Amino acid sequence: WLTERKRNPMFSTHYARGIWQGFWLAVVTFTTVGYGDKVAKTFLGRLMTHIWLLIGLVMYAVFVGLITSNLTVDTIELTVNSLDDLAGRAVGVMAGSLSFTVARSVTRP
Repeated sequence: WLTERKRNPMFSTHYARGIWQGFWLAVVTFTTVGYGDKVAKTFLGRLMTHIWLLIGLVMYAVFVGLITSNLTVDTIELTVNSLDDLAGRAVGVMAGSLSFTVARSVTRP
């Protein structure tokens, strides 16, 4: 609102109404709906809107990733409780990792 109020007729110059309109633009942009009823026209306003849009996309990506990983972890049953559970199974570890060191140090008959 501060960047648009003097040059953009879509935004009120009245403080309370203008702040609400700026908030509406921020929410619509953040949720990537982009109705088009309010748009930034100044360079600074467009820059801020683009940055806000990118922040919204990143927030959604993080949120979806967290939900997906939690659902995945909840559905996978953990069947390895000790080294005996790995007997007779092929186990892959990354070379040089702690798991690699432990796997090399453990000898099974």
